[in-house]
Amino acid sequence: MANFKTQKGFTLIELMIAIAIISILAGIAIPQYQAYTRNARATAAMAEIRPYQTAVAICAQTREIANCTPGNGGVPDRFGSLTAAREVTGTMEFTVTPGGPFGTQTLIFTSDATGVNWTLVCNNGGDAGSNNLCATDAVVNF
Repeated sequence: MANFKTQKGFTLIELMIAIAIISILAGIAIPQYQAYTRNARATAAMAEIRPYQTAVAICAQTREIANCTPGNGGVPDRFGSLTAAREVTGTMEFTVTPGGPFGTQTLIFTSDATGVNWTLVCNNGGDAGSNNLCATDAVVNF
């Protein structure tokens, strides 16, 4: 009578195929996840500015916009990624620095004299690579 042993485990080709499939999936998923986290950070930074914009618009209805700085006229004190707030020739300017993968890149929000209409200028600090704040979907859709 012959004594047959049952082999257990995977063959080398099966392991190589599994590793190839995992590598392909990781090659697609990792860049997508990185883009998602960059966009989330930019979106969060832009969302943090909304209370300031609303408060400035309300404040500017009853007083000079120069008096509508954070902590004055009902405008909230600074928090989050808001790094600068100043009055510039009858308008209000807020600078937001999301940080993280964006380093010192900034978003600069400038109001009109009424505080109702805002424009956005994005400063990517010369970073045209994958961490370009100005190229994120969050900033493009402002």
